[in-house]
Amino acid sequence: MFIDELRESCIFVNLSINRKVVFVRLLLKFLHPKKMNEMRIVPDVTYLNEIEVLPNESDSYGAFTVEEVKKISDITLQVEKVKPKMKSIFFLLALDTALRKNEMLSL
Repeated sequence: MFIDELRESCIFVNLSINRKVVFVRLLLKFLHPKKMNEMRIVPDVTYLNEIEVLPNESDSYGAFTVEEVKKISDITLQVEKVKPKMKSIFFLLALDTALRKNEMLSL
């Protein structure tokens, strides 16, 4: 149900969901031997091994190629009226620092 809820939210890609599932699995396995009032906090963890990993989506973050970033930088120099050089350099810096596509487009 946790995985289904995350998928339906359309906020996370499969890789992020898999990461969250790993941490929840680790938490449940950690809590399994622990007891509170003589009862196990998590009574059963056998089902955790049956949870399948979601397939990795290629290009899940929407990556630009090096050529695309250089083209964006060149177009910025030609089109922008306010500080075009600075904006162009920003795109090249984003390429060097591996800034994600959705972060670049929000600027």
